Amino acid sequence: MRVRLDGPVARTALAVWSLFVASVCFLVCCAPYLLFERVIGWQPSHGALWLGALSLVPVGPALRGLLATAQAMVGEGGYPGRLVLRFAGAIRQSSGGLRLLWWLLPALALLLAYDVALYGRTMAVLVAAAGTLLGLILIGASVADTRRHTLSMTLHIVLKSAARRPHIPLTWLFLLLAAVLVTAVPLIGPSLLLFVPAAWAAAVDVVNRAWGFPAHR
Repeated sequence: MRVRLDGPVARTALAVWSLFVASVCFLVCCAPYLLFERVIGWQPSHGALWLGALSLVPVGPALRGLLATAQAMVGEGGYPGRLVLRFAGAIRQSSGGLRLLWWLLPALALLLAYDVALYGRTMAVLVAAAGTLLGLILIGASVADTRRHTLSMTLHIVLKSAARRPHIPLTWLFLLLAAVLVTAVPLIGPSLLLFVPAAWAAAVDVVNRAWGFPAHR
């Protein structure tokens, strides 16, 4: 029995493999934060807060690599090839503005963590809202970034596009919540974690293509 490499079974297998490879690349980059959460966790101490903020440094580059790889997967029909190189290349080719935003993420996270440590639950809702907003901006910047963009140009494009189509960031948030819930399913959740990050990023790219994000596209 001959197996067609361009048949539906082979294409599905390659698409699943793509999701796995991209997700593993993302999780490897996020390993410092995952290790921090498991071993130390956010505690009201200077050492824990600083370590937590530092562990967030690779998250921005990881998100950029994940979303760029997902764009290639969706645009080229499942398996674009050389996924690890595409992931690393997207990070390497990021603009200076986006790189600056990557460093602002742990800095702002440190400030927000100190707010919670100092003021307790009275600041928890505000910090959660600020963290959500920062995360959405980072996702948008990772999608809209090109090598010639400065930080102000990237933020302008993201905020302008979000103001025109506010339902798009809300959809990213809904998809993220759904992804988290899927990984929390007993027995199979930990295994799905090896596929869910790239599946979420691919869904984000489908939403962006369907509704036009960023707005200049």
